[in-house]
Amino acid sequence: MAYSFDRVPQDRHPEATRPVLVTGATGFIGELVARQFIEEGLEVYGTTRTADGSSKLAALGATPVQVDLRDSSLDLNEAMGDCGSVIHVAGKTKFDPDERDSWELVSSNIETTSTIIKSAAPYRRPVTLVSSAVTVGEAQDETADKDTVRTRKVLSFYEKTKLIAENNALKIAKEHDVPLVRVNPASVQGPGRISGTAQMLIGYINGLPTRLPDSAISLVDPRDCANAIVRAHGLGKAGQRYIVSGHIITLPELVRVLDTITGTPGEFEIVGNNKFRAAIEIERLKRAVRIRSKLELYRNLRHGARYDGSEAAIDLGFSYRPIEETLRDAVEWYSSQPGVITRRLENFPTTHHLPD
Repeated sequence: MAYSFDRVPQDRHPEATRPVLVTGATGFIGELVARQFIEEGLEVYGTTRTADGSSKLAALGATPVQVDLRDSSLDLNEAMGDCGSVIHVAGKTKFDPDERDSWELVSSNIETTSTIIKSAAPYRRPVTLVSSAVTVGEAQDETADKDTVRTRKVLSFYEKTKLIAENNALKIAKEHDVPLVRVNPASVQGPGRISGTAQMLIGYINGLPTRLPDSAISLVDPRDCANAIVRAHGLGKAGQRYIVSGHIITLPELVRVLDTITGTPGEFEIVGNNKFRAAIEIERLKRAVRIRSKLELYRNLRHGARYDGSEAAIDLGFSYRPIEETLRDAVEWYSSQPGVITRRLENFPTTHHLPD
């Protein structure tokens, strides 16, 4: 699927016109960010761990930097010297991690972020840190913005690592006088993503019985997320946090939109608070006896997420596409991927073999 982006205004700060270093440039959002910079005419250096990733970046028109950012002793001097700024997109997202995933979350989110800020410090390179809206820490049913004061407990290990990473970044940036802009996206859903929370959407589309609380979630299209990151790099103010969230929608409303788009309704039930609390307790017991659980996912669904991304759109000069467009493009993309959609959808015929 081809992607198109709004053009970034020319009144960007001077460093934003020099080559840019994008970490995680072969990842879901990182590649979109690198692609948009290239379309804007900027020279892009992109980090990747693998030779295949280097080939992919070269084909895109970027200069590959093959490194493992989890290595605290790595040397980024050459890349930092050549680039005027850094976009730190690299990271890991995972609910209910096992021991290996937990190590990955710590190394990929906390340690990598600290390494990048420290590497930028000697050159005073501006850094745009792509964090997460979960670090805001809003109360249940509160609509959060950039000025919201954190009031709740951590709901997942992923959230904990992103919160520590962001706080460490602020501390290091202050100590070394590194200009730091933070971009905090809500849940990124749309074409190109089938992992994480997207599995819940795909499961519903595939006809799996779905039972969820009557809470709200906040979504942002991956293309809008990438656009916001690029604009924050050029137009964002150091020390500022930009919450990127296109839509707040309740879970029942979300499935109704999906039903209209697919033309093939799924099976959905709203679960009351008491019943969902019971489900959370069952998942807690599973975790206690070391059975794989969905405790963190259920906690987050019950809490919900309401993030107001309008201020970022105004300050950075962009707009969010309609949620119907995002979900329609997502379903179209799911349908194009072998094995993702496993039942026939009225509005999305597929050429892939489907189970009888």
